[in-house]
Amino acid sequence: MDRLSLPARMALGSAHFLCRLITGLWQAHKVRAAYARSLADLRDLDEALLRDVGLTRADQRRGYPEY
Repeated sequence: MDRLSLPARMALGSAHFLCRLITGLWQAHKVRAAYARSLADLRDLDEALLRDVGLTRADQRRGYPEY
């Protein structure tokens, strides 16, 4: 690294920074996609549980009835 000229070191540093930035953005995208899938799975589970007990989404918004 000591043999590189200043412009070459600056270009290498910029390329390294861009690679780290792109990698970070890609990781954030993957985490967000996984979170969205988990949220969708929870919504599906909630819908199934509501169907099992004979309630609708509107019933859930109003509050569960007393049994």
